[in-house]
Amino acid sequence: MADHKYIELWQRKRDTIVSLIEQGGGEYKLDEREFFQAGDRDPKGYSFNLEYKNVQQTNNISGSAVARDLDHVLLKTRDELRFRKAAAQKHVKIRVDSEFILHVIVK
Repeated sequence: MADHKYIELWQRKRDTIVSLIEQGGGEYKLDEREFFQAGDRDPKGYSFNLEYKNVQQTNNISGSAVARDLDHVLLKTRDELRFRKAAAQKHVKIRVDSEFILHVIVK
């Protein structure tokens, strides 16, 4: 397993994701070519669900390098404070579906 194949990709998308959280949720079409260039998965292998309750990641993402790298970018990089502020006291669900649509749901 190669380490952090998707970090750069998610760093480019971080501001969009945090903006969607700040706006109360929404959708964003990802460029599937970026994923194919970064990794070697079957196209359906890029789908994942990632959940945070009060900034704490709550679901098992151990089987998804794509989700683990997004979690790393959101919580363990220099711009993590913006995400932490946006997600504080909220239940945030981030999902990428098989059509490469990023869904952000905020409760």
